Amino acid sequence: MPDAPGEITFVFTQDGLTEHCVAAASISGTELIARNAYNLSWVPIGKKLTITKAQGPIVYSIDGLSPYDIYVHYLGQEVADGLPLSAADFPLIIERDGIPMAIHATGVNEDGSFHYIHDFYPGEQLRFGFCHAGLLATGAQLTHEEVRSFNPQAIFIYSCVSRKWILGADIAVELSSLEDIAPSSGFFCYGEYFRHESGKTYFFSQTMTVLTLSEGDSDTEAVTENEYDPRLEESRQFRTMCVLHRLVDTSTREIESINRELAKLASKDSLTGLANRRLFDETFTREIKRQSRSGTPMSLLLVDIDFFKQFNDLYGHLHGDDCLRGISQLLAKVIKRPSDTVARYGGEEFACILPATNHENARKVAEDVRSGIEGLSLPHKGSEVSGHVTVSIGVLTLSGLAEVLPEELFNACDALLYKAKQNGRNRIEGAFFQKGSSGRICPWPSLSK
Repeated sequence: MPDAPGEITFVFTQDGLTEHCVAAASISGTELIARNAYNLSWVPIGKKLTITKAQGPIVYSIDGLSPYDIYVHYLGQEVADGLPLSAADFPLIIERDGIPMAIHATGVNEDGSFHYIHDFYPGEQLRFGFCHAGLLATGAQLTHEEVRSFNPQAIFIYSCVSRKWILGADIAVELSSLEDIAPSSGFFCYGEYFRHESGKTYFFSQTMTVLTLSEGDSDTEAVTENEYDPRLEESRQFRTMCVLHRLVDTSTREIESINRELAKLASKDSLTGLANRRLFDETFTREIKRQSRSGTPMSLLLVDIDFFKQFNDLYGHLHGDDCLRGISQLLAKVIKRPSDTVARYGGEEFACILPATNHENARKVAEDVRSGIEGLSLPHKGSEVSGHVTVSIGVLTLSGLAEVLPEELFNACDALLYKAKQNGRNRIEGAFFQKGSSGRICPWPSLSK
């Protein structure tokens, strides 16, 4: 049964039946050639789901919901009420090392968590799987061609018992595809071990695996190209299922592409194209956690345009937007490492996260920003410090194995920015942040133009 827990197994021998035994077979020879192949025939369908909480084979949440709720939402209450057996036709499909694997539930726990035949890890993505007669026939054809190319003298077939239960009589389509190549034998099993060409060994379920053997120069004649054709009669129902699958798969890929684009737009500032405050906050929190684990220095820059209100009042908001875009382009040009984040934090204020950057280098970056913006020579007759647009910058560096809250670090850097304004603007104020029994700021000599 697909949901059998596998707690009791039996071995049959010439001496009788026992549950306290292991059966194994070994074949060897100097001229023995062994090759293998596998056929899944299930394909992923629908949106990608993410494992959000799991421990070994027990999954507690998928996309933040219990597995039971996920099955109710996507497969319906009727399927959910008959779990785990009722969902065997729609296993979860996950790809590991480029190999698609079908994984089905073996038990439902009272807390809504599910027990699966494989281990899962938080962050892994998966989709529900689906198989119809056309996929089965196509898979059988591909397996037939692969096995035929081995020119085997013997074929051993191991097919998952749940595969037989789900496919019923249709399973003969793939089994019969091999019988004319060479003498074959095999059985239905609980799971199938498969050694990939990469050298890794995998445990499959709902899969058919094939082991072929030959010794020396095989006298078996290769099957001709047209000897086997497993295509089923293309009834109206069969054609409809193929079209339905194509429709759902294409629609799903298009929706995923749209969602990716929407996610990008949701994380960007519409005026400047830089990261927005939401993305900054997420990145800032993540980088602080990473720094607290590694102890690698991390620096934060807060950049504010001097007398920007007066600029808007004097030149108008359209020119103000042009000014913001020009400064954004300069920031993106100066701060361009893939690991860095440049965001428009709000209004005329920008925030820059510089991972793995000590204070000296952060100040150099800040000076490049300050002097670069001054070098743009954007007219600003309303400024009290220059005839052109200038900025004030606060630079704060977190180093050592200090644990600090994001708002604590941000507020400390904002205080440095305020200090730069109070001390005359168009300048940089910097400091270290050291977290001890009482958090404190170690000042750094100011750097003006």
